[in-house]
Amino acid sequence: MVEPVISNEINSALTRTISRKEVKAAAFQIGPLKAPGGKKGVVAVKLDLNKAYDRIRWDFLIKVCNTIPSRGLRQGNPLSPYFFLIVSNVFSTLINKAVLKKSLVGICLRKKCPIISHLLFADDSLVFLEAKAEVCSNFKDLVMSFSEASGLSINFQKFSLFFSANTKEDLRNEIKDIFGIEVMKEGSKYLGLPMFWGRSKKEAMAYIKDKILGKIHGWKSRTLPQASKEVLINGDGGGKIHWGSCEKLTEAKRNGGMGFRDLEAFNCALLAKQFWRMMQTPMLTGYKCLKSDNWIPSWSREKPISYPPPNCQWTKVYDFINPTTNVWDVEKLQSSVSAEEVSAIIKIPVSITKSSDQVIWSQTRNGKYTVKSGYAQAFKPKSRGKSQRPFSSRSLPNKFWTKLWATPTIPKVRNFIWRVIRNWVACKDNLCKRKCAHSPLCPICELEQESVEHVLFRCAWTEVCWAIWKARNDCIFNGVMPQPERTIDQAKRANFDYLQASFEDVKERATNPNRIVKWSPPPPSFIKFNCDGAFSSSRSLAIFGCLARDCGGRMQFFRSGRIVASSALVTEAWALRIACGMAVDMGISKAIFESN
Repeated sequence: MVEPVISNEINSALTRTISRKEVKAAAFQIGPLKAPGGKKGVVAVKLDLNKAYDRIRWDFLIKVCNTIPSRGLRQGNPLSPYFFLIVSNVFSTLINKAVLKKSLVGICLRKKCPIISHLLFADDSLVFLEAKAEVCSNFKDLVMSFSEASGLSINFQKFSLFFSANTKEDLRNEIKDIFGIEVMKEGSKYLGLPMFWGRSKKEAMAYIKDKILGKIHGWKSRTLPQASKEVLINGDGGGKIHWGSCEKLTEAKRNGGMGFRDLEAFNCALLAKQFWRMMQTPMLTGYKCLKSDNWIPSWSREKPISYPPPNCQWTKVYDFINPTTNVWDVEKLQSSVSAEEVSAIIKIPVSITKSSDQVIWSQTRNGKYTVKSGYAQAFKPKSRGKSQRPFSSRSLPNKFWTKLWATPTIPKVRNFIWRVIRNWVACKDNLCKRKCAHSPLCPICELEQESVEHVLFRCAWTEVCWAIWKARNDCIFNGVMPQPERTIDQAKRANFDYLQASFEDVKERATNPNRIVKWSPPPPSFIKFNCDGAFSSSRSLAIFGCLARDCGGRMQFFRSGRIVASSALVTEAWALRIACGMAVDMGISKAIFESN
């Protein structure tokens, strides 16, 4: 039996009668232009003034310039755009005067918000009016008067109308007849942004994502090297293998990531920059519209909710501060707000210097906000929630990643080393785990799984390739002619050095982490054979190595290989047997065999 999700208490709460208080709270949570019962409709008029500079009347321009003597033109710049700016300023002034005379009525986004009548951007104008026939007629007369005085032609066919949802249909038709223009159609844009927003912002802005993906698909990603693909973040993948998650790629390079920006955190940082700009410039219209009255940080509501007594003369915060002692006037507070609010207000420290309040950003030394510091702050909560598991068998410090990305080499080499450490290489082992290969075995030696370590170090074919590559570089850069036998010996020696570093060191640190093993040379005329082996119980495979050196530490002989073994003891015995056979074949009578 499945237990019920909704209990009797929850069911009773859901089925009870809705109170008047709940209805009021729900209505006030709806936007003012969508709330039911609104009596005042709003109309927005999009204007497109004709930028025909040669049609501006000179007598009009001279009169305007004489009334604004402080306004001038920069020397060396074209005059035409400045003419249009001056003319647009006159148009804005006419609208402001009409609003003061009440012949035009703008809109108010919320309580205590300034009235917004128009917004100007270059040659585009957006005018907000109360949806009344009289107001719209006054605005049309203002536009015609401005056109006649300035000489600019007004084409009402390029105008557009937009009504709020609470505007009645008959009033819409009347306003359309006054201007002789049609309403904006679905999908119309202003300054590149859609004019109509539905419930989902994701759907409204989906065209931006589609536009970016359309450009990315045109890039020839197949012809780019791996390092150049760092700038190609393909959203749909196109059937390619995803070696790591986006969270790992957005980690900073010093932490082992690729340093790609987290788009959500970066968007928050950019938005915060706009809010910072508005807070630093209180005269901006956006700041006045978004400004909040919250000023009590320790109070849950962040602002007083008590109604002041009748005929109260104290309306500002500084009215409640004693100018002599520079502390809160508790008597005034107690006579104006509740006891809980008084207790919260007096906790706010008052400035000793009586200076104006300032907003300080604590993440920079100078207290000013930057997008870089904002992004770091927004990215912190995400990085804390991520798994901190190491990318390889050993946890690498930040200094290692810093040195890696600062290595003086071409970007594709640094990128390849980073992918190797991350184990993001298309070897057979990784492909098999992702169901892209049938077998994880190396296709050349067929003895081990083709892991990253096997491809770069363990495979016999790899040993030869590394030795040939080094011999080739010595020939080109140092003038050393390659010798095949010497090249093969170097390949075997490199393999043995890797085996010692990979297995013997791990084994010694597991038994005695503090022990330091040093090689001791044999007596003169003796040859010392060092033997070792490594065994894998899961694969029943073993690797052995034998190295012969004289009293000066010079290598005389070397041999390594892979065998199928049953235990580590058998592997060690096999390595010792190979060393004895080498001494017999070389005719060495004075030999020392050393093994662990």
